[in-house]
Amino acid sequence: MFTKLFSALLVVMLMAGSAFAQDQEAAWFDMASCEICKHMAEVEGLMQNVKWETHIIPNGMMMVSVVPDSMKEAMSTARQNMMQTISRIESGESVQCCGFCQSYGALTNGGAVETRIESAAGEITLLTSDDPAVVEKIHAHAKRTIAETEAMMANMPHQHDDKK
Repeated sequence: MFTKLFSALLVVMLMAGSAFAQDQEAAWFDMASCEICKHMAEVEGLMQNVKWETHIIPNGMMMVSVVPDSMKEAMSTARQNMMQTISRIESGESVQCCGFCQSYGALTNGGAVETRIESAAGEITLLTSDDPAVVEKIHAHAKRTIAETEAMMANMPHQHDDKK
């Protein structure tokens, strides 16, 4: 699912560091300009039909993404395109990333631990830490992600396909 791919992206971000063109004023989600995320926006209906959740937990955050069966092939194609972009990054090319990607990469680089869990319903990603200062940063990231996701989804036509 998306979070599995995103996890791979974050590892690459940490390795490539300066290969990412970073803008402190970047939109949190920039599906048009983030060279990774744009691949999901290119598939009609994908963003509207994936169910995205972010939750604050005591030692960090939990993200859940569920892709309806009818969109799994489209998500797979988007992931493949995202992986091609990641390959460009690995080869040293600079790419533009949204605020979410930049922030998440900074968290994992700053000591947050990522745990991915695949389930029949989708994928769960935990971002946690035992360091209270890092947990505070994770919580800030999660709060912004929750608010930005809500705003983004409110501005999209709702086409949820509840078939799993």
